Amino acid sequence: MKNAASKKLPYIVKVLDRLSSVQSVRSKSMFGGYGLYSGAYFFGLVWESSLFLFTDEASRKRYKKAGMGPFVFKEGQKEGNYFEIPEKIFESEDQLTKWANEAIECRRKYEESRIQRKGFRGIE
Repeated sequence: MKNAASKKLPYIVKVLDRLSSVQSVRSKSMFGGYGLYSGAYFFGLVWESSLFLFTDEASRKRYKKAGMGPFVFKEGQKEGNYFEIPEKIFESEDQLTKWANEAIECRRKYEESRIQRKGFRGIE
């Protein structure tokens, strides 16, 4: 009976369980899905039964090579930075942790570059 019950768990519960070794991971309900955070970094999206991770130009190539597409909230939206992960990556906790940590690092670099572009100097 335990196996039947575990198959009915919401996808977000499964995702959080698989990401348990990622530092300070948490979820936040948003727009009918969930945002995934590690500390201050918004690095992933859970939409229905799909997991999307934040990418940069270099990492995005690997997602596209695997045949994965971007998260699209509405028709006609331009391609964003969140791409769906391959099922085989989700099934491997080690690989999923590696990809998630890469997404966190991509997001950290993105935020740093945004701050630099805006000329933020911090508290003086």
